[in-house]
Amino acid sequence: MRDLRNYANQAKGKTRDAARAADCLEVSLQLLEKKIRPAQQVSETIKDLLKKEQWDLISELTGCKPVHIPKECKKSPFRTITGECNNRKNPSFGAANSAFRRVMPACYEDGKSVPLGGTKGKRVNGYLLPGARDISNIICKIFKKNIVLDNKVTLMFMQFGQQIDHDLTLSVSSPTQSPFFDSVDCQTCCLQKYPCFPIPIPKDDSQFKNQSDCLPVTRTAAACNLECDTRQQINGLSSYMDCSFIYGSDPQTALMLRNMTSNFGLLNVNPHFRDGNLPYPPFNPAAEDACSTKKGETNPFPCFFAGDTRISEQTGISALQIMFLRMHNKVATRLHKMNPSWSGDTLYEVSRKITGACMQHITYNEWLPILLGPKMHEVIPPNNCYDECTDATVANSFTIAFRMGHTLIRDYVYRYDRDYKPLPPQPLYETFFSPGAVLLRDGCDPLIRGLIFTPAKEKLADQLMTDQLRERLYENVGHIPQDLCGLNVQRSRDHGLAAYFAWRRHYNLSVPTNVYELGKLMGNEKVAHKFLTLYQSSENIDLWPAAVSEKAVPGGVVGETLFHIIADQFKHTKCGDRHFYTNCGEFTPAQLRSIKGMTMACLLCENSHIEELPEYAFIVSKRKEYKKCSEICKLDLEPWRGCGKFGVNVI
Repeated sequence: MRDLRNYANQAKGKTRDAARAADCLEVSLQLLEKKIRPAQQVSETIKDLLKKEQWDLISELTGCKPVHIPKECKKSPFRTITGECNNRKNPSFGAANSAFRRVMPACYEDGKSVPLGGTKGKRVNGYLLPGARDISNIICKIFKKNIVLDNKVTLMFMQFGQQIDHDLTLSVSSPTQSPFFDSVDCQTCCLQKYPCFPIPIPKDDSQFKNQSDCLPVTRTAAACNLECDTRQQINGLSSYMDCSFIYGSDPQTALMLRNMTSNFGLLNVNPHFRDGNLPYPPFNPAAEDACSTKKGETNPFPCFFAGDTRISEQTGISALQIMFLRMHNKVATRLHKMNPSWSGDTLYEVSRKITGACMQHITYNEWLPILLGPKMHEVIPPNNCYDECTDATVANSFTIAFRMGHTLIRDYVYRYDRDYKPLPPQPLYETFFSPGAVLLRDGCDPLIRGLIFTPAKEKLADQLMTDQLRERLYENVGHIPQDLCGLNVQRSRDHGLAAYFAWRRHYNLSVPTNVYELGKLMGNEKVAHKFLTLYQSSENIDLWPAAVSEKAVPGGVVGETLFHIIADQFKHTKCGDRHFYTNCGEFTPAQLRSIKGMTMACLLCENSHIEELPEYAFIVSKRKEYKKCSEICKLDLEPWRGCGKFGVNVI
């Protein structure tokens, strides 16, 4: 069986074309470098050594030049699917298939593209970097039998964070799965040669030592970079918070997801399965995917088909994403009854606009204040802040920093019946790429109740990640399981992110000078000692494991470093979005009041069969505090009755 572990992160459509073009450009420049450099012992880059017409020819032949052709923007009250033309001054800001934004200069071994640790035996600041699996075994592993549960946030808080991530970022794997001059597969060999960047397995590793010499990793696809020859990674999604996880980020996918058999603006649903009177997403039309070829299952279902390919990664994200699909169709159906003269396109676009606005409101009004604490508004303006000079493009550092949610995940998927009596829990690893665990186990409702009723794992320096994620990730899909902690470290190096201390300096935060100061920052001196012993040089400590080990800021969930990286990104996401829901002209005052009444609990009540929920779905609540859904708000669509052909009164 072909290893389909990377299915959800494979580049598809125009993303694949852009990534292939970037690969061709990078390899072409490397070949020219080898050819020209010995004869030209100069410090200029290879681009500087080429004539303009030579550079233009290379960029055109590789396919990179068409990617950078300026776009003509049409006037419209609605977002484009790709994110292009949101910023009229810079139409490519935040567009799908463009490079992530750099906050700090890239940090590569050769200054261009080779990741730190990519050359065996090469030292950094005088020391060899520890392997990603060593870091996982020493730093991330939970050595205590009983994990500490968070007394503040639920698993729904964790799950919604993943949904946000799947709205903003998709770091696709390089479409080239083997080195250009070697006939080997990155998924089955341990060759350290582009695009392969495997994680070596220590000889004394108790979990993997008899299975392989490495954990396979393929580097993230590059973006075409015509400005310089430093490697940048591509984002397969639009950088805007636009619910691209249900609508897609390219026109072809968006069209495939729509129900064009009616003129009601609906999204396609599954014709074979229903949850009572509520729909499920359709199945993936591809002949083979990570779900349909799962090991250990007879006649497994295909993955769900949605705007984001990761919908079936695990049952929690499936259930939550299904809520948004149902919301769109419910809104479109109600709008059609209120405004029967509207076209299918208008119903689709207005429903998409409302659904995206509700996603934004829940994120900024309900979720982010818990994550960042009361100092959130010192970074993110509470009022309108759109500025055409602000680039909403997701920062490369955010793609790693936002993986902090991995530290909140528990070993099991918990399910509850309508009376909140527990149903048999399911080991987390069994739910990866398993639509059947939703379809054949009473649908979304037990999963949603489990996410709301169950506390998350507390993020502690000595309890970073459960072994289900460190040693059994995608066990039922690949030929060898993966290690999520190790992947996070390896991906940070792959993306050329600077070390932990460099980020603290960038944000003018204190930089520890000894184990005591680092221990105080992490709330655990033993863990600090592990870091300094393992890395030998404090300047080499990787961003992700150290940042998630910090004590939380007052009233928040993340530490100082993550606070700044994440808050800075959400500032750009808001202030760089011309269509952000609170901006003047996006909605009428009455429409905006309706959207501001939306909560996570309201969204779940309206799109499930659940009868009782806590008022605040992200906060741990006692069962006696739950309210009937009839007492929780309902999205009021009356302000859209009789609006003009665009569904808004002010454009």
